[in-house]
Amino acid sequence: DDDIKCMEFMKNSIEIAISNFLQYEEGIYLANRDSLTKLYNRVYIEEKFEKFKEEALKDNSSFYVVIFDIDNLKHINDKYGHSEGDIVILKIVEELKNLVSENDILARIGGDEFLGIFHDKDVDILFNKIKNSLININKTTEINNQNISCSFSFGMSNFGEDGHEFKELFKKADERMYSIKNHRENLDNMC
Repeated sequence: DDDIKCMEFMKNSIEIAISNFLQYEEGIYLANRDSLTKLYNRVYIEEKFEKFKEEALKDNSSFYVVIFDIDNLKHINDKYGHSEGDIVILKIVEELKNLVSENDILARIGGDEFLGIFHDKDVDILFNKIKNSLININKTTEINNQNISCSFSFGMSNFGEDGHEFKELFKKADERMYSIKNHRENLDNMC
């Protein structure tokens, strides 16, 4: 009888321990992720940047910080509704995920802003991959039987060449993104 009670106690203790562990793991996951897109969040990517920075300084290598901004998301939300706006976000995220290789990372850092860290060796190859994603997203924009124009603007900075700190690389990429956004016809001519 005592053995059965002891086994029951051990079983209950193990179940509680497993449950606590799973809740802890879920908490860590949720703390690092955006709930809509399941991408990493800004806090996580800033932490990851510091690790990439250490590796780049040690290896004398480089990487790119790229900001993506969904064009006219507020207009889409106002005209079609927030649920369609969320579909646009998810559609663009699906396309952006195609840019990410094993060593890269992508995060949602705001409502319509995303940030990626890419380890491509050649800036032209990365630029062309992003342009192709922009072309792909413009080809497939039917959402809930409505043609919704969805696109994004982007800007990039280079670790080492444009700076070594997250804030300065973010600022430089942001400036370049707004330059592209304000002079879109230049990018469109490149596509």
